[in-house]
Amino acid sequence: MTELLEQHPIGQILPPMSPEEHYSLRNDLVVHGLRVPIVRYEGKILDGWHRYQLCIEENIEPRFDDYACDDPFGFVRSLNLSRRHLTLAQKREVATHIFEREPARSDRSIAKEIGLSHHTVARVREEVESNGQNAHKEEADAESNGQNAHKDPERGGDGRERPAPERVEASGRKARGRKPAAAKQKKEKAAAKAQKKPKPLTSARDDAVQAIAEFVDANLDKIQDMVQIICGYDGVIRQKFTLGQRQEMVRKFANALGVSIAE
Repeated sequence: MTELLEQHPIGQILPPMSPEEHYSLRNDLVVHGLRVPIVRYEGKILDGWHRYQLCIEENIEPRFDDYACDDPFGFVRSLNLSRRHLTLAQKREVATHIFEREPARSDRSIAKEIGLSHHTVARVREEVESNGQNAHKEEADAESNGQNAHKDPERGGDGRERPAPERVEASGRKARGRKPAAAKQKKEKAAAKAQKKPKPLTSARDDAVQAIAEFVDANLDKIQDMVQIICGYDGVIRQKFTLGQRQEMVRKFANALGVSIAE
C-alpha cells in the first residue's frame, strides 16, 4: 500500500472547500479523471490537497508535479485566490497569513491580491502587529516573573506567594478592614451597571455597515446599479430609520470607505 502524503503547512493558509465545492470537484474527478496534477513540495502536498484526498477515496491514480522554485507561498496564493470563492472572514484570514510571512508588503498590494478594501487590510495588519507585541510581552513577563520569584521576599524559594501578615492595631487587636467579599460584590455591581448603559441607536449596525462598505469598495464598477436598487427601497428605509439614524449610518459608511462627506 502506498504511503499517504500529508498536506504542507503552506497549503493550509487557505480554508477547506465548502460542501458544494467539494461535491462539484468529486463529480468532475469521477467523470473526467484528474486533469490537473497535484503539486508536491518537500515531500508533502503543496497544492491539490482536496483533489488528492478524493483520488484516494475514489480509487483514482493521482499524478504529481514537484515544485522546484523559491516562492511556494506565492505559488499557492496565485493558484487558489482566483479560483476559490472565499468569504470576507476567509479573506481576512489569508491576509493574516501574508502579514505573518511577508510583513514588508504594503496594504494596497495585499488588498488588490486578495480582493479586500485597503482599509480592511490595514485593520488586519494592526491586529497581527498587536498580537505579536502581546505575545512578546507575555514571554518577557513570564521570564521576568521567573527571575523575580527568587528575589521577592514575599515569595518562598519555590516561587509561591507567601500569605500576607495579619495587620494588628496598637492595642494588639486584629485590625479591621473592608471585607474582601463585600468589596468584590461592590465591584461586580458596578460592572453590571456599566454594562446596562444604553448603546447608541446605530452601534448594533456597525458590523453590517462595515461589511456593506467593504463589498461596495471591492465592486465600485457596479456602484450605479447598487444606488438604483437602494433608491427603490427608499420608502421602506424612511419607515424603518429616523433621519438622525440615516445620517449617522451615512457618516459611518463613508468613513469605512475612506471618503469625506459634507456636513
